[in-house]
Amino acid sequence: MQRCRRPGSRRVQGSALRGFVALLALVLLVSTGAGAKSSAAASARVESDLPYVPGGGPKQQLDLYLPASRNFPSLLFVHGGSLSAGDRKEDPYLHVCEPIREAGIGCASISYRLFPLVGWPAPVQDVASAFAWLKQNIRSRGGDPERLFLAGHSSGCMLVALVGADPKYLETHGLMPRDVAGGDRHRLPAQRPAGYQGNPDGKTPPALRDRSVRSHVRKRGSAE
Repeated sequence: MQRCRRPGSRRVQGSALRGFVALLALVLLVSTGAGAKSSAAASARVESDLPYVPGGGPKQQLDLYLPASRNFPSLLFVHGGSLSAGDRKEDPYLHVCEPIREAGIGCASISYRLFPLVGWPAPVQDVASAFAWLKQNIRSRGGDPERLFLAGHSSGCMLVALVGADPKYLETHGLMPRDVAGGDRHRLPAQRPAGYQGNPDGKTPPALRDRSVRSHVRKRGSAE
């Protein structure tokens, strides 16, 4: 499940994100039936600073919020920041997972490598690696590996959408986009590519086209 928002002031952004988190928890609760699964497991807890890439750095870690139930669905959340800023431990992202866990849903909040210390496609590769880690490890913590959702804020939304639209990122881990349990559709106004890319002749460079979620959705739709 993914949701995109335009960047704004930090106060407005934080307020909007908290409202989105509350709505997201409610939607997942209804769609997965998580609230009906009340059999006791280990007490609710947080596992912090878990590496999702062997030998990775601090930006390749996640915090895992686990509810006190069994067979719960889980959400992997990816922060925003224009691919060059932000972290799971910074406000407002620090507060995303707690209300989701309270709704009986597991929540993994990740950090990922940022520009300019890395180039493309390192950020989206990290998101795919984190999803693969969650798929492999959530069962031992009481969760259901068949009910894993993706969500992101701002540029994080773009990353999770790309993981779901371009199969090559999950294929590296022996997975496919269908391993993501579900998604959400939103009608967004069309934007002129030239406004972002500075190419008024309308010719999108192949490297930028490969990073566009819309390009991969169009290709998959044509193939089907």
